[in-house]
Amino acid sequence: MYPELKDELEINDFSEQKFTKTSLISPYYQYFTDNPIENKCGEITFPEFITDCLDSYYDLPDKILHKVKSCIYLTCDGIDISDIKRSLSFLSFISAIEGLVALEASEEEITFECKSCKSIRNSPYHCTTCDKPIWGINKKFVEFLKKFVTGSDKSVKTYNEIYNLRSKITHKSQLFIGDYDLSFEQDYLKKERSDWLMQLKTLQLFRLSLSNWLRYPQKRIP
Repeated sequence: MYPELKDELEINDFSEQKFTKTSLISPYYQYFTDNPIENKCGEITFPEFITDCLDSYYDLPDKILHKVKSCIYLTCDGIDISDIKRSLSFLSFISAIEGLVALEASEEEITFECKSCKSIRNSPYHCTTCDKPIWGINKKFVEFLKKFVTGSDKSVKTYNEIYNLRSKITHKSQLFIGDYDLSFEQDYLKKERSDWLMQLKTLQLFRLSLSNWLRYPQKRIP
């Protein structure tokens, strides 16, 4: 036996920190807008509300937590390939946002004429032209971002542009120009930068929407 073991294991105080305290960015929006480019050599910082987000994150029910983790991993995958597979990276960010949207939208709000082919009988979303019930996937995407990011007219226009581009890539094979071509012509470089900005905006929209979704649980649909 080792009778002194109990005394040696007793905790009297905490060890001194060897590193400086990590910076908390305030106001928080600067964390997402002031030089948000990924940089492996950059200083690690957090927004001022990080503790609120972490508390809320670890309070999530296991089923919800698993889905949120999946969204985060999709985003990390998108970041990893952002320089070499721009279109897939963009789709990863979109899928991550759609995963959060799915937490807010209940499938029970839509009823079907046929459960096999999923023809819709009733839906809270309707075609603006013929007024027939629709899935409203684009509408849900936009409404979620209006709720958890911002609802200005300019922002809503951006949300729709992002989702329309997602549909073109997914269904019409319209890739970001940097994925299949290389040129130093001015028009090409302008389009390449436009694609890059769209990719970056979508990444930041996920980060902002997830942060606010965690910060304001009272705004979530139960």
